[in-house]
Amino acid sequence: MQFHTFIRLCAGRIGSLFKASELANEIGVSSHTITAWMSVLQASYIVTLLPPYYENTRKRLTKAPKLYFTDTGVACHLLGIESAQQLARDKMRGALFENFIVMEALKRRYNLGKESNLYFYRDSHQNEIDLILKNSSGLYGIEIKSAMTFHPDFEKTLKQMDGWINNPVIGKAIVYAGSLENSAGEVKLINYNHLYEIWDIPVF
Repeated sequence: MQFHTFIRLCAGRIGSLFKASELANEIGVSSHTITAWMSVLQASYIVTLLPPYYENTRKRLTKAPKLYFTDTGVACHLLGIESAQQLARDKMRGALFENFIVMEALKRRYNLGKESNLYFYRDSHQNEIDLILKNSSGLYGIEIKSAMTFHPDFEKTLKQMDGWINNPVIGKAIVYAGSLENSAGEVKLINYNHLYEIWDIPVF
């Protein structure tokens, strides 16, 4: 029962920092037990921990990874979400959408027979970039939004990215659920159905 509770609590933390001590306190087990259980979920390809990006930055950064489920459908089941209509109203909609996009990027990488080159960015001031793709040329920053309407605030962190990271930034994009798209300008705006527009750029 404790392990079952652990998995459900993990589902409720999708897109959040994984902190073994917090889960240990909620469940009533040791942090070592939580770490061991997380290793089981990772080895079973149920959960993925996305590491933080920390090279050549000008800020104090978080060291904890972010938690995602390999199968978004499994996560929905654990959260008690049984239909698209229910998902549309659920408070976890944004986190699950982010989970889906991050996993599509990771699966693309694995399908090419390569290791992950994916990270996220978060500093001590809570500035955050949802997903960073890294290659030898530099970094590609992606903000992930489940909204169907674009808002200029979506671009805020991406436009500041160059000031936070010393490495070259070779591209920026917002992936969201809306139909309006724009490939011009500093930040691309892309509907999630057209993720190939990011995958086809030379970041992999």
